Amino acid sequence: MGKRVVFLKQLYQDCLLCPTGFSANMALMVALRNLASLIAAGNVPVKDEKIAIFSDELNHASIIDGIRLAERQRSVEFFVYKHCDMSHLRELLSNCKMKKKVVVTDRKRWKQLIQSRGRSFIFSTTTPVPIATAGHAAVIVVKRETWRRRELWNRVEDFRALTGIAISSPIISLIVGSEKKALKASRFLLSSPSITLLFLVQQ
Repeated sequence: MGKRVVFLKQLYQDCLLCPTGFSANMALMVALRNLASLIAAGNVPVKDEKIAIFSDELNHASIIDGIRLAERQRSVEFFVYKHCDMSHLRELLSNCKMKKKVVVTDRKRWKQLIQSRGRSFIFSTTTPVPIATAGHAAVIVVKRETWRRRELWNRVEDFRALTGIAISSPIISLIVGSEKKALKASRFLLSSPSITLLFLVQQ
């Protein structure tokens, strides 16, 4: 399945299949914590031995939780840059005096690190065979039937034109306010035949 995903994306060097995205992100952050502890001279890394992690302010909760867990072990220091603001990121990187710096990104070496030190990956059960098989088949369909992706992005463009919301993904988060309003909006949208998946964010 992992090889199929690499084949589909083409730009990626390698792929590690985790049970969930949450598991993958937690595993990476905890693996970084373990790495800092391994290379430290003592049990707890001193300032120069810690790893500086730079994260977008709108990164997924699983990344934030993983970093906070690593922070509690005093192995890393956490820096947040403004959403998609590369100027702010460069400023933080240049002002940081720590030698080891990580910006959350995709690299082949992260796969090897997660496999050896990512507890949420190591101690998770493997993906059930039916799910892995279905995913494998889905990747083949996506690769062969390219019209499906074109149709999806056409709908993204239609939504952008209709709403004026500057979206760049088929996954759209809507902030509607209270939990009661969120549930009401969810029931309404799920009853519409044109809605297939909805993410509601409670403010």
